[in-house]
Amino acid sequence: MAKKTNLWLCFSVSFFSLVVFHTWRKSEVIIGTSKFKQPQPSPPAKLFSEPLRLQSFLKPKDNEKLSILAWNNYWRWPDFGIGEGNQGFKEHNCSCTNCFLSLDRKKIDTVDAILMHGHGMTSTDALRRSIKTRREDTNGNGWPLIVYFNKESVASSPHSSPIFDDLINITMTYRRDSNVFNGYGNILPFSDEAIKASKEGRWLPFEPNSHNYISTIVSKRNKEIGWMVSHCQTDSKRETVVKELQAISNLSIDIFGKCGDNHHRLPPETSKNMDETQAKREELYINQLGKYKFYLSFENALCRDYITEKFYLALHAGTLPIVYGGGSKADYLKIAPPHSYINVEDFSSISELNNHLNYLENNSSAYDEYFWWREHYQLETPKQRNFKAFCDLCQLLNDFRDNKTDQNHWTNLYKPFKEYWSSGICRPKINILP
Repeated sequence: MAKKTNLWLCFSVSFFSLVVFHTWRKSEVIIGTSKFKQPQPSPPAKLFSEPLRLQSFLKPKDNEKLSILAWNNYWRWPDFGIGEGNQGFKEHNCSCTNCFLSLDRKKIDTVDAILMHGHGMTSTDALRRSIKTRREDTNGNGWPLIVYFNKESVASSPHSSPIFDDLINITMTYRRDSNVFNGYGNILPFSDEAIKASKEGRWLPFEPNSHNYISTIVSKRNKEIGWMVSHCQTDSKRETVVKELQAISNLSIDIFGKCGDNHHRLPPETSKNMDETQAKREELYINQLGKYKFYLSFENALCRDYITEKFYLALHAGTLPIVYGGGSKADYLKIAPPHSYINVEDFSSISELNNHLNYLENNSSAYDEYFWWREHYQLETPKQRNFKAFCDLCQLLNDFRDNKTDQNHWTNLYKPFKEYWSSGICRPKINILP
């Protein structure tokens, strides 16, 4: 009996071994004849020294998250207005919603990008120390990508020190040459004619007496010129323009804010977050400027592309902006349709400007013609632009990850950051001022 048992056991083991061997051989044949290549050994470490190859080699699925660390606050808002996590990207219908914002610096070794408010930085030493190892593994200009966020003028953020040199990969500013345009608003086409013109890289031309637009709220405007201002002494000397105009004009100029008087006070700021702050600011402009025919959209510095909410919120409120800013008059020609604003620099003197304002004050049809563009274009407010900028940032990070955009070009451009940011960007006061 014992002999039979041993024979049966031996036969069972042999049969089992044969099955296993046959199954292994069969699977080997299947794999060997498959259209897929045999798995290759892991790539050598030297591949990780190639810029951006680390992420492309470990390329995640399209919906795998990209994490962004907020290094410092944007003024008093640590989440930069988009909120933690990815809820903000979802709520604003971004084309890519796989970006997540974190405020936890402990995650710095795993994040894909670091967002910093450049204007609030006095040193980058701590940041450089925190990313040193990862940057060395990617030849000094790989991930995590450093995003330079700034909405202040070059004049107030000159960055003359080298703290940003050999650090920045992405710019997210008001400048039109930024990787992510983060301006204060936009004017977008909606009529067929305007869309066609936009695709051709131009605005629709203004044609006198050919538009039917009538400003339905002009009759409610019983005040003349309004101005909200908190910086009283500026690089642009805008206060001098106003003083000169006040001296010769019979039009009243009501000044609100810190530089105004007790008769034109603004309500205190009580908003809890950036979203609410921007919404209340838009409401404030509508409520305060709804009574005025003109608004002084004067910038505190004359720098390329630096045109702020003072311009866009004036348009939003339905008033006619008188503008003074930018690196040149051409900056306004790029961002707004012709005959949608009055530019101080289109006049040879303050007296000539005053004469034109008086003409419009007494000629409602000529005044109404400045609103012709509303038949063809719509306004993107500062609040809307802020969210759109973060949608664009998420899209760009996805493009960089998938090697759809050449990140090295931009990294090299920003290496001497002072040269990029401030060289030849700003100008002094205009010639018509004393």
